[in-house]
Amino acid sequence: MTHAHDTVDHPLPERAEGQILANEHFVDRLSEGSYQAVPGFDGLEQRTFGIWKGTEGRYGMYSMRVVEGFTGTGEVPWHTHSSDQMEYIVEGWIVAEYEGIGTVRLEKGDAIFEHSGNRHRQLEVSRDFVSLQVLIPAEMSTTFYRWDQAGGCFLHATVPHPELTPGKDTAE
Repeated sequence: MTHAHDTVDHPLPERAEGQILANEHFVDRLSEGSYQAVPGFDGLEQRTFGIWKGTEGRYGMYSMRVVEGFTGTGEVPWHTHSSDQMEYIVEGWIVAEYEGIGTVRLEKGDAIFEHSGNRHRQLEVSRDFVSLQVLIPAEMSTTFYRWDQAGGCFLHATVPHPELTPGKDTAE
């Protein structure tokens, strides 16, 4: 068995063709101002990780948390995402409704897979809610569905997430 503290270096075997080497975008450190408001998600803020830059857009990752001092419910209307998304609850809890399984309360340590296009809505979050999402692929938009009482139908609006869009990052 080889340990990291061995004093003899051995050459690694040749890399597989097309293998992506680790790069500076594989590490993302928390800094002041890392979290930003999320359009359409009242009371939540998001920290986008630069992972998508290192994986050429194949994967994205971000964290969401409740804004300090938020007193609302955290309700978010029906919506879909254009990417598959895996969500892990780091702290607190969330109550959400998913088309196909109904209302689910997810607590610390729970995870859920959200297939792209599967409609869901957030009903309530705890004040200490923190989650981690992995996106496949990284590029994502959110389409919100709001009931129009006058028209008697749902209206939809799509919000792009340029911070998750490879090639469209302006803060390089």
